[in-house]
Amino acid sequence: MKPSSSVSVSQSLLLVGSLFLLGGCDLFGTKAPVLAPADSGQVSFAYTAVAPTYLVDFAQALSGKLTLTVKGAAGKEIFLVKANPTDTEVVATGVGLAAPKVLLSAPPRAPFPDLPRAQRFNELSVAKWSAAANRSRSVSGNAPITYGTNNYNFNLGATKLFHVDSNEGKVWKQISATLRARDEHCYIWVADDNYLGSSAQLDDNKVSSQQAIELATQFEDVFTNVTTLYGYELGGGPGGNGGIDGDQHISILIYDIDFDVDSTSAGSGGTMGFFWGKDEFTQAELATTKTNLAEIFYLDAFFTNDMFDNMISTLAHEYTHMILYNQKNIKNNQFAPAWYNEMCAMVAEDLVVAQVGYDPVTVGAQNRLPDFLSHYAVSGVTDWLAGNDVLKSYASAFAFGAFLERRYGGAEFFHSMMANSKVGQEAITEAMGSNGDFKKAFESYLTALVYTTPPVGSSVSTFNTEVSKILGSTTYVAEKIDLWNLEQLDDASTSGPFIYGNTAADQTLLRPWGFTMHRLSASATNSQSFTLTAPKSTVQYWVMVK
Repeated sequence: MKPSSSVSVSQSLLLVGSLFLLGGCDLFGTKAPVLAPADSGQVSFAYTAVAPTYLVDFAQALSGKLTLTVKGAAGKEIFLVKANPTDTEVVATGVGLAAPKVLLSAPPRAPFPDLPRAQRFNELSVAKWSAAANRSRSVSGNAPITYGTNNYNFNLGATKLFHVDSNEGKVWKQISATLRARDEHCYIWVADDNYLGSSAQLDDNKVSSQQAIELATQFEDVFTNVTTLYGYELGGGPGGNGGIDGDQHISILIYDIDFDVDSTSAGSGGTMGFFWGKDEFTQAELATTKTNLAEIFYLDAFFTNDMFDNMISTLAHEYTHMILYNQKNIKNNQFAPAWYNEMCAMVAEDLVVAQVGYDPVTVGAQNRLPDFLSHYAVSGVTDWLAGNDVLKSYASAFAFGAFLERRYGGAEFFHSMMANSKVGQEAITEAMGSNGDFKKAFESYLTALVYTTPPVGSSVSTFNTEVSKILGSTTYVAEKIDLWNLEQLDDASTSGPFIYGNTAADQTLLRPWGFTMHRLSASATNSQSFTLTAPKSTVQYWVMVK
């Protein structure tokens, strides 16, 4: 399926979906114009820069078809964005429906940021863990633990046994790890099987002393930036009691996650790191799952050795998961859906890696945007897919989070969202304030996907804006993103979002809070007409002139 350049005047577009509309749509604090035809199904409008985006209403088109005439848009592109602002996939009716665009060249063992079974545990409602959570809060009594290099519970060279799982969580084993580095806020434990003091080879699955020391140093900057943005883990922060282990240092265990590096795999894929909430509980409070009784997250030895720069963003990502587990699961008895949890973690990457001296485009979450541009229709905003398809969900979740950063106040917005007592759509709605809701954010997001430079005088959104916010003494910058200057993952010769065609064979099902983009005209004449067909009841049709 290739992008379509344009369609001829009066071509019938079998855009399977439906419309939901009650008056105007309050996208940006002002009402977006609504194209509502008379009984004849005829409607026309004159393009103006102040109002370049229109929501189509089929309510009065008794025939189920609408002829749309666009005037005054000579030389402009005209897009139709078909959107599903609901929590369920739209199962369209009609003929010639295509499956969503699939990944054309998925590597068999791609790097994944997190461990699925840990994600599933972290999504659980913590109602049954409330007693354990309360006990965890008071494990060290009421005495606060002081941060600093004089308050270590472990000396360099200390060894410790850790429980790790293998065989997709079916087998638990103990591995020995040694404390190879430490700093004010962290311990770096390296599995003995994955350590070589002076390792210089990038694919030997061994972490060197220098790498462990550098990771501890880098975590100090990550710690400061992530905690200022999001808060603290269980028992952390000034006056904190150290959580489950009574120690203010975050433990980071480096080992061969899933034991998937051998002489044949050469470490070509696997999990980069993960946080697992199980470690906040005692063994008596768990079933067969094993706890390490610490505020701890895990990094893969191969990737730490082979892709060290990328692991700096992984530090921010996994530490965010740990903090979110405390802020939402434990404090508020809420369970965060995977898309929301991962969105917050990837936004931390986007905001923090530049603060610690790395490029957010190459080693941060922005490197997921080419995948998003190719496969946005496969995974909606609130989806979480399985297997290699989960990479599309990561890409979709980050794209939405990157938009929220740049539209609603950058770091300040996400700081507020983490601090409130909600998760998912409700957390976003609350952070938007009294006039906001998730649906409005989604609709504004659609326009940001089309417009790089909004027309002068309009209030449409764009990714291509920089937002700088100060929290405490830290300045967080969400840099401009020009989506239409980024190459698609599957087609390096094509920039910008994948454009679906306008025939019946080009149509696809719409995922929850998902969309497809169609180009009605690549270069409109002064007056150009299109016929749209509308079936059922929940899908929005947006006409956008660019």
